[in-house]
Amino acid sequence: MLKPAVDKNLDFHEWDTIKVGAWSKEKVIIAVRWLIEEKLKWSYEEVYNNISASIFYKNNLGGMLSKFCNNSPLIALQIAYPGKYTSLKNKKPKFKNKP
Repeated sequence: MLKPAVDKNLDFHEWDTIKVGAWSKEKVIIAVRWLIEEKLKWSYEEVYNNISASIFYKNNLGGMLSKFCNNSPLIALQIAYPGKYTSLKNKKPKFKNKP
């Protein structure tokens, strides 16, 4: 369980109510860790292979990503997990084939 979210009495429903300009580094850390660890339950490899801006938007964290992280999932991950996802910098973006 994600202890900081519990200790701060925040849960995922509150992300909808945080105004874009009200995000703080602490809230970003809690939100990103909630998304990765609690909601998605992704391992490091799953994050590495699947993370994208659309994941944040689909989980009501698009405003945070846009305003606080310059719309960069890498920045969001580096704020929440300093030093852990540095290898994503060299990752080439995946392009999905159109149907």
